[in-house]
Amino acid sequence: SPSRSPTNAPSLSPVESSAMNYILSRESQIERIVLISKTPSGQSYRSINYKFDGLITGLQKMAVDGFGADFRFFLGEGDPLMYIYGLVNFSAFLANAMVE
Repeated sequence: SPSRSPTNAPSLSPVESSAMNYILSRESQIERIVLISKTPSGQSYRSINYKFDGLITGLQKMAVDGFGADFRFFLGEGDPLMYIYGLVNFSAFLANAMVE
C-alpha cells in the first residue's frame, strides 16, 4: 500500500514538542486501538470518520492557539518533566471521548 505523508506539527515549545512527538510516534497504535468504530454486533474496525491527522490538527489547535477565553489544552508546558502530565491529560481526553 502507498505510504502516507507524515503529519507536520506547528512550532511548539520544547516541552510541548516532547508530548506531541510522543503522541505522533504512536500513530499506528492510536489508529488501531483508539480511532475505531464498531459494527452493530460489536466487531471493531478502523474508523472512516475519525482519523489521526484530524485528531492531531485539533490537538495542535487547542494546545497552541487555545480555545474560548484563553484556554489551552495542557500538553505540559513549563517544567521539562511536565510533558508527562500532558500525556496523562491527552489520555484522559481520549478515554472520555471513547465512552461518549
